Amino acid sequence: MKRKFTVLTSALLASTMILSSCGANNNNNGPKPQKKSQSNHAEISKNSVNLTSTAKGVKDLPDTGSIKMSDEQKIALSKVYQNLYATVMKSSNKDENVLLSPTSLVMDFGMLENGADGNTLKELEEVINGGISVEEFNKLMYEQYKRYTSSKDLTFNIANSIWINSLLHENAGEDFLNKSKSFYNSEVFKSPFNDATKQDIDAWCNEKTNGMIPKLDTDLSPASSMNLINAIAFEAEWETPFNDDSIHEDCDFTNSDNTTSKVNYLTFTDNSYFKYEGGLGFTKEYKGGKYAYFAMLPPEDMTTAEYIAKLQKDNVTLSDLISHKEQGEVKVSMPEFETRYKATLNKPLIDMGIKDGFNADKANFSKLFDTDKNNQYIGYVDQYTYIKVNREGTKAAAVTNIGMYEACLPMTENVIINLDRPFIYGIVDLETNLPIFIGSQNSMK
Repeated sequence: MKRKFTVLTSALLASTMILSSCGANNNNNGPKPQKKSQSNHAEISKNSVNLTSTAKGVKDLPDTGSIKMSDEQKIALSKVYQNLYATVMKSSNKDENVLLSPTSLVMDFGMLENGADGNTLKELEEVINGGISVEEFNKLMYEQYKRYTSSKDLTFNIANSIWINSLLHENAGEDFLNKSKSFYNSEVFKSPFNDATKQDIDAWCNEKTNGMIPKLDTDLSPASSMNLINAIAFEAEWETPFNDDSIHEDCDFTNSDNTTSKVNYLTFTDNSYFKYEGGLGFTKEYKGGKYAYFAMLPPEDMTTAEYIAKLQKDNVTLSDLISHKEQGEVKVSMPEFETRYKATLNKPLIDMGIKDGFNADKANFSKLFDTDKNNQYIGYVDQYTYIKVNREGTKAAAVTNIGMYEACLPMTENVIINLDRPFIYGIVDLETNLPIFIGSQNSMK
């Protein structure tokens, strides 16, 4: 029976802390500690030309030293992250597993903002950046990128790419490409947006997520002008491993529809926890102590969606709660699980306030391409996520795919001609277009 689990990568991981009566696993045949995944080389075909090293105007950002995120900026982004999760939860089925990566989303939009202008840019700065200007946001994302990818005790890969439809454009805007490369280390590909392009995008995502997200359902319609893609792969072992006595197998997990599923539980004791209005939470660090798994159990009379809605109403973020843990012994039991999720985030983002960007008549992405036309708009925002939590550690991946469309393109009509009634016919001279024979067939008797 499928388990129901609701989590937010970089923002929310909800778990149960109730351990049913079951025996400890006392055998020594469990999986060996995980190793960092080896990424496979992306097999990008000749269909897609890599412009990264040759794109005019692209240069590396000079090392200006470490840029610290201020407390005000942390608060602003924590609200953005939780607002995204809460907005998606409003429209999700209560039995559905939801898994989002706000980090992947905001980095992907960070690139796109460098191609936006006017009110479109203002909306993105407000909704995605929490009010931080795109110039400052670029620097923050650059520092986050450097910090994540320099992790020594775990695998934290972040990659960005821009795919340009060569049937519509030879290249993107110089300033847009420059900033995408400088601040986001983005690769740039030019391709005729065909089936081979889809395979190239899949190969790129498969490599950058260490095989955890091998395939996307990328929509490359005739109006598709550009795709901006962010990929994240995270793999870490626990700072304190679980021993055999702390692993309990074949225990009951109560699903949201009151059915039960058999799962394995991992148990440990810690000296701190956090709480709010009947909800209880904990953290468990990964090797190196810079990143941690965290989870929060809502009160028994509230669903995860109702509880996150309460936090929103009370203007309380999970970041606030984690930052103010209480001291005291806490016994934790958390299930091993694995889940995948895909979400199209157009409606949640529109509900959050990005109105112009999705509107072909109002969107202003005039900096995406060096052209007098301002006819670009966001066609879709898809996110694919994966997570696996077990006794060894955690593996997680996310891909965010922003598909840009070009408005005012002539649409191809689907024409059907069925000669099942009287018709005209003939033979024509194609040099003069004069009919040599012309007739009408009104009966087949």
